[in-house]
Amino acid sequence: MSSLLQGYQSCSLFAVVVLITTVGFLYFDAHSPVAPAEYQTVVEQLGSSKSEYVSTFALLVLRLTLGSVIWLSCLWALFEPSGLRLTLQVRGKTKKCVLRNHRRFTTFTMWCWSLLGGYMALASLCSMAAISDSSWLKVPHQLLELTPILFEVSFAMAYLVTIVVSFVLIPGQEKAGLPTDVFFHPLALLAHNFNVLVMMIEVCLNRVPIQLRHLPYVMLFGIAYILFSWLWFELTGVFYYFFLDYEHPNAVLWLIGLLLTCSGSYLLGVFLTAAEDYAPVEYLSLVQGGIVLFSLCIMTVVDRTKPKMTTPTPETKAS
Repeated sequence: MSSLLQGYQSCSLFAVVVLITTVGFLYFDAHSPVAPAEYQTVVEQLGSSKSEYVSTFALLVLRLTLGSVIWLSCLWALFEPSGLRLTLQVRGKTKKCVLRNHRRFTTFTMWCWSLLGGYMALASLCSMAAISDSSWLKVPHQLLELTPILFEVSFAMAYLVTIVVSFVLIPGQEKAGLPTDVFFHPLALLAHNFNVLVMMIEVCLNRVPIQLRHLPYVMLFGIAYILFSWLWFELTGVFYYFFLDYEHPNAVLWLIGLLLTCSGSYLLGVFLTAAEDYAPVEYLSLVQGGIVLFSLCIMTVVDRTKPKMTTPTPETKAS
C-alpha cells in the first residue's frame, strides 16, 4: 500500500491524471472572446469601484499604489545582492541554501506574489479604461478574459499561502527547532500578509464574483508548481516544502491534500463574493467587516520564537 502512496512514479501518475482531467474541464468550459457589444460592460465590471465611498479614480490610484509595492519588491528580490538564506529539512538532513536573483522566484510564495503583480497590472489597466470610457484606451479582449481568472487564482493563492505559512510552516519550523526569521524579512512579510490585504481590498471595493467554473485554473497552477518543485529537486537536491517530496510517506495523500486545500481556498472566495453579491444592502458592511476580520486573523507579522522583552528585576540584575 505504501508503494502506491509514495515514490516518483506514483506521484507523477497522480499529477498527470489530475492535469489531464483539469485540461479536459477547461476545454469544455471554453468560451468565445468578449464581443464588442459587451466590451464596456466587462470593463466597468473589472475596472470600476462598486463602493459608494470610493470612486473609480480612487480605486485606480489605490491599485497603482498597491501594485507598485508588489512590482518594486519583485525588482528588489531580483537584484538584492545578499539573497535569501534558508535552513531546510530535506529527507532527514538539514540543508542550507542561498537564493539570489532568479532563484528567488523558485518558491511557491514568489510564484503567487508574481501572479498577484500580474493581476494588479491588468486590473489597473481596466480601471484606466473604465475612466477613459474607451475614448483613448482599449483593452484587448484576451486581457479582459485573463483578468478575472488572475483575480480568482490570486485570491485563492493569497489566502492559501498566508494560512499555510501561519498555521503549518512557521509552527513546523518551531517544532523542528529551526529558525523562523526567514518568514519575517520585509519581503516575506509582504508576500505572506500584504497579498491578503490586497485581495481583501479588491473583494470589498471591486467585488468581481469568483466563479465556480474557473476552479480548474487553481488546480493547474498547483500542479504546475508541483511538477516544477520535482524538477528543481533534481537540479538542486532541495525541496522548499516537505509535503512536496515524492518520497515522503503517504506522498500521494499529501498531494491530494494540497490540491484539496487549493480548492478549499478557491471555494472560500466563491462563498465570500457570493455573500457580498446576495447580501441585502443593509448587511453588506457586516459581510465585508467579516471578510476584513478573517483576513487580519490569519496574518502573522510577529516572530513568536523571539524572546519577549522583560523589565529586569533586582534579582536578575544581581545574577
